[in-house]
Amino acid sequence: MEKQLLGGIALCFLGLSILLWKDPWLHQRDDPIMDGVDAPRGLKEHAALFEKKEIVKVVDGVWVAIGFALGNSIMVEGEDGLMIIDVTENVTVAREILANFRNISSKPITYIVYTHQHGDHYKGALGFIEDPENPPEIICHELWETELHKHDAVIHHIRKQAANQFGNDINDDAHLVGGPGPRMRMTLTVATHSVHPTIKIKGEGEERIINGLRTQFIHMPGETRDHLAVFLPDKHVFFPGDNIYKSFPNLYAIRGSPPRDVRIWGDSVLRILDYNPEYVVPSHTYPIVGKDNITHTLTRYSNAIQLVHDQTVRYINHGLHPDEIADRVHLPKHLEEDTYLGQYYGTIQWSVKGVYMQYIGWFNGNPVDLFPVLPKERAQRMVKMIGARQLQRNAEEAFETGDYKWALELVSHLFTLDRNNEAAKLLRRDIFRTLASQQSSANARHFYIQSAMNDANRLPTSFDPSEFIMSIPVVNILQAMKTVLKAEDVEGIRTNVVMNFTEIEEAYLLKLEDSVLRLSLIEERPEHVDIAMTCTSVLFKEFVTKRRNPLAAYIKGDLQIEGGLLNFRTFMSYFESNF
Repeated sequence: MEKQLLGGIALCFLGLSILLWKDPWLHQRDDPIMDGVDAPRGLKEHAALFEKKEIVKVVDGVWVAIGFALGNSIMVEGEDGLMIIDVTENVTVAREILANFRNISSKPITYIVYTHQHGDHYKGALGFIEDPENPPEIICHELWETELHKHDAVIHHIRKQAANQFGNDINDDAHLVGGPGPRMRMTLTVATHSVHPTIKIKGEGEERIINGLRTQFIHMPGETRDHLAVFLPDKHVFFPGDNIYKSFPNLYAIRGSPPRDVRIWGDSVLRILDYNPEYVVPSHTYPIVGKDNITHTLTRYSNAIQLVHDQTVRYINHGLHPDEIADRVHLPKHLEEDTYLGQYYGTIQWSVKGVYMQYIGWFNGNPVDLFPVLPKERAQRMVKMIGARQLQRNAEEAFETGDYKWALELVSHLFTLDRNNEAAKLLRRDIFRTLASQQSSANARHFYIQSAMNDANRLPTSFDPSEFIMSIPVVNILQAMKTVLKAEDVEGIRTNVVMNFTEIEEAYLLKLEDSVLRLSLIEERPEHVDIAMTCTSVLFKEFVTKRRNPLAAYIKGDLQIEGGLLNFRTFMSYFESNF
């Protein structure tokens, strides 16, 4: 009974879990998979930009910390206080940056700005809060919270893919930083999630006086919908967040995300010029200085984005397959060679497919893909048609002749059927290493190396988000239960369950019918209830995180169940206990 209660409740929150990093930069290990993986010269040279930590003075009263973490942190000194724009992804790193800032100014931090909801811009906030009893105001756009939780239902999957994209488990010898900056150093504590915004900028933006400085907050959607740019008109300094950095933009993120609106992103970059800035200070890479330089750089950046969009749409209307479009769309030579458009982070091929998905969706027009053969069945038929040994030989010959993508496709049929096939596994490893060495995009490089590690079962398989779970609203956990319901086990079952949380005075109806779970906040108890649970939201979270024993709480009286404990146990068994 205890196991069922724990299992049924525990881990149903995983759809709500967020990126959790194990600080591999502190726990390096040698691994033969990673040894000797070379890289193109351009990526090496780009990575060298971030080899040192520095505080760069932009203009009187404005400094930016570069090279400390993936994200920059910016200090703006006003008459009576400091405004910090973005706080990096790591509390410890943020404190290190603050110590450097304190060599410049001793004024109190009165405002922190989150340009958007990506972790490398807000998770380090605690490091800049020196007096918890008198914290600074936290400013963001009104869409920040919505966008932050937009992908909660699939974040367990995105977390894994993000680790692959950023090379989370790759040692420093094999890891190369990408377009935005140094290695990501994400941490997770309750505190990083308790520093919530206190001021939300509405609509298209507004002007405020911040520490005596005229400060314009401008909604400029691009990499995210909630993007908030900042402009200091009296200093002619513009802070665009992640809408521009020294790399071709990540118009589609292979970690997993809905397609970003490329057209809007390109327009937002060009809109910066409307403010006639003399300094543009991104939240990744170095400031852009001088009106002519800014106009030249931003115009080309915007044009490159628009070209990807427009040419993709052109070829969509020609009826081409997305892979064919990705092969055809290229930047003209002068843009391709522009130092701000090196494909060290995003790539044109991935961006094209993102635009295609935005307009067309998953179906590419090929009737074969309406009801395709499943991958495992396709692999079985390939082996039956060609033979396993011949398929392996064909893959090896393709690899030896430099046809690496085809070699990977062939050998992956064998690996799909048997992950313990050592010959297939070793060939895939060699292919991944070779492909990784050829990639200018650090994201692609990391993904290939991590894939080889995954084949060898050398990636972390679990994490402990307990502190995060204890910090989130209980409704988030209940929402996550919808997506771990085992629909195949509940056909024909109808159940109404009420969960009462006493200290927050909230009650929810969980209605199971037609193999789906409906959740609603209720004011009054419905007439028909099969099971009712009453406890505090804190206690429920402690059940989820296995800090408390539900059976012991029931016996003690801290947990009340109407309708029978066994029936409640049965209800909780309808949900996956892990992934």
